[in-house]
Amino acid sequence: MLSIPMLIGKLAPAYIYVLAGYLCKRLTALKERVIANCLFYVFIPMTVFRGALSSDAGHFLTLTSLALVTSCILAGLGYCFRHQFAERISSGMLSCLFSYLNIGWFGIPIVQAVYGAEGAAIMTAFYVGGMLFGNTIGYSLATADDAGLVKGLYQLIKMPSIYAVMLALGLRLFVPGSSQFIFEHFSSALTLGTLLTSLCGMGLVGMSIAHTHFRKVPWRLLGRLLALRFVCILILSCGLQSLLLPLGLMTLMDAKIYLLFAALPIAANLLVFSAKGDKARTEYELVGIALFSSTVLSFVLLLAAIALPHLLFA
Repeated sequence: MLSIPMLIGKLAPAYIYVLAGYLCKRLTALKERVIANCLFYVFIPMTVFRGALSSDAGHFLTLTSLALVTSCILAGLGYCFRHQFAERISSGMLSCLFSYLNIGWFGIPIVQAVYGAEGAAIMTAFYVGGMLFGNTIGYSLATADDAGLVKGLYQLIKMPSIYAVMLALGLRLFVPGSSQFIFEHFSSALTLGTLLTSLCGMGLVGMSIAHTHFRKVPWRLLGRLLALRFVCILILSCGLQSLLLPLGLMTLMDAKIYLLFAALPIAANLLVFSAKGDKARTEYELVGIALFSSTVLSFVLLLAAIALPHLLFA
């Protein structure tokens, strides 16, 4: 079992990257769009390609489906609390705050640091499911007044990561020996892509809160939202894991990583969705601070979430 100091040591680099992103935004003219484009078009597709290529195709699709179903259920749970937050957050955005998890830019780097390549491959499968949800149902919920579903489907087909998954699974299924050849000749490049996903993804979080006005934040409302979100995700992930593990649909490593869902922060893409829609400025600002707060809170939650599976499955 990993000790607490060892876990802190593995998680600390991600938060150093957040600080670096914050300072970069405050002290330089570098734009978030540049970093986001590097992630979107290069580094995340490389990471997704590597994870899909090293995974069994059938198992990969099982985990992808699990993440998609999990997000859909969480969206419904979030909607149930809409009356508590109706004055500040629309029901669709609230559903997204509960269900759209930062699996790609946050989850993959953290799991890579703690569990290595095997863990990153599992989290990559979960990321694909979350990506499918976020850019279809999630987009339609967050921009409910803007023909969101059509735009969401359009956004989905533009995502390079989708084609990276299709290419990797196609090579595994139809080109024998391709996986071994690629890892022998391009392993260093793919590893670098994973590292840069961590650096840029966490740095982007730091850049996003560089000019936040913390005194204006409704902390009590935000705290209630994050607490409800955490409880819902934890109960759901524990329940589904307890059903699927005995059936052989999940491995012990799958279960350990799936339980991390409750500790993951809100997906950064919600800021993009909120900014593009005709939403009130107050909602946009609240989404931004919720994203930042959930990211900070994740440091503590991840320590517990990573240590708990080691106790349960030792």
